[in-house]
Amino acid sequence: MDRNGAATDDSKAQIETFLKLDRLGAVAGIAAVVVANLAVVQEPNVFLVLPFLAALVVMLTFSLRTLRNGNLPLALWIATIGNWTVALVVTLLFSFLWPVMVLTSLMPLVLAMPHLPTHRLTPFLAGGAVTGVLICSIGLLRDDNSLIEDVDEVIEFVAVVGGFALQASVVGLLVWQGNQMHRQALDNAMQLNRDLSESRVRLVEAGDRERSRIERDLHDGAQQRLAAMGVRLRLHASQNADADNELIDGLITELGEATTELRELAHGVYPPLLEQRGLVPAISAVARRIASPIKLELGDVGRFDRRTESALYFVCREAITNAQKHRPDAAIAVTLSLDEHGGPQLEVSDTGPGFDPGVSADGRGVLNMRDRLAAVDGTLDITSSPQSGTTVTAAVPGPVLVA
Repeated sequence: MDRNGAATDDSKAQIETFLKLDRLGAVAGIAAVVVANLAVVQEPNVFLVLPFLAALVVMLTFSLRTLRNGNLPLALWIATIGNWTVALVVTLLFSFLWPVMVLTSLMPLVLAMPHLPTHRLTPFLAGGAVTGVLICSIGLLRDDNSLIEDVDEVIEFVAVVGGFALQASVVGLLVWQGNQMHRQALDNAMQLNRDLSESRVRLVEAGDRERSRIERDLHDGAQQRLAAMGVRLRLHASQNADADNELIDGLITELGEATTELRELAHGVYPPLLEQRGLVPAISAVARRIASPIKLELGDVGRFDRRTESALYFVCREAITNAQKHRPDAAIAVTLSLDEHGGPQLEVSDTGPGFDPGVSADGRGVLNMRDRLAAVDGTLDITSSPQSGTTVTAAVPGPVLVA
């Protein structure tokens, strides 16, 4: 059921099955009362229950029509009130059937349970409790003082046991259907979660492959061409006495700076140091390149698979970059360790201006960090408040160590 009370297709199918069975049971009850009274009991007062059973058939038919119009709560209320009314009347007329009628009063609750939110289910629970207490009280107080004073023990036994078995089977069917609905919903949610996780992994791996390709292209293409241009300029200066050495020296210097910037860019795409030596040297290299004061506490954590190291490395860089962007002189502390299960934990804290996570924690940088960690089943926790700095904690469940 959606938040407006409209029935979903699954809910409609489950409720419609019950309403049809309930209506069929009411019709069968009418036939059973007529046949049993004419052939066995022969008590005219027994026919007093027939109008109520007929009214239940009408109410269930109207409930089916209401359900098909999409109003599930109202359809349930119509069916429930009809069943409770018949249960009370039958208990008043034939008090020996009160155990069966208790089950009848409980069936709407079992039916409504998987389909209604808590605030809509509460009135059903309260009404069912009141109806059940009334049925028990009437049955116990009236005992054998019903319309049929002297019921044959065999007939009473067959009526009670048979009715109980019939009602219990319907209740069992409802419970089974509710269980199947919940299992299906759980399976769908788990499959969706698996699909999402696999999609994140594919996206991260595709991004890493593209980073590696760009790094190779920059190294093998632009960097080599710039280096070759520097060599040619030096050769030209040495072979031509009339060359403007000052200009050439300036161009060579600019080429050297451009080569350095390009090398840093290429390494930033996916640093070879991370791939070759792991997280500790790669994070240390990042710390050496920044101007802010930074404190490193990097434990001997060993090596992890490529995706885990990549996720933690880029989370660290993103957190440091964010700290520098908002306050260049903020003190930064980076801690890398293993938890009790051997999983890596990274913490980056700063003394920057901080922010309200409930308002500002959905930026692209934070989303990128969350996606990277989700791809390795990791978690990201951000603790911050205005003027109190920020702490970013990333954790990946262990053990994920590789040789």
